[in-house]
Amino acid sequence: RFGTALVVGHKGALPGTPNPMPLWHSLGWPLMAAAFKAVEVIFAAQFNMLRGPTSPLGKSDVLENFYGYAHVLDTTFQNKVKEGAIRWHIGNPERYTASGLQASGEELEAD
Repeated sequence: RFGTALVVGHKGALPGTPNPMPLWHSLGWPLMAAAFKAVEVIFAAQFNMLRGPTSPLGKSDVLENFYGYAHVLDTTFQNKVKEGAIRWHIGNPERYTASGLQASGEELEAD
């Protein structure tokens, strides 16, 4: 959970995250950006990749590299919610319907 809190401080909260986390991101992102950049430099130095065509520095951050390729933290859902392309709902699924799902007494259309 500590690692997740650090990532939220750097990248932002996922939908449904408790209220303190978006506040943590808005206040803590400058510190977290510097901390994650330091980690990226340490990784690059360990593998002798500070310079040259294989250097990750300046191309993308360590989280995009790790989470993007490992698919551990996929922000596609978060981005779609921000764009308004999808609507999310928290509830208890009760049954499938012809047009979607009934959850917590509400019928939700879904594909």
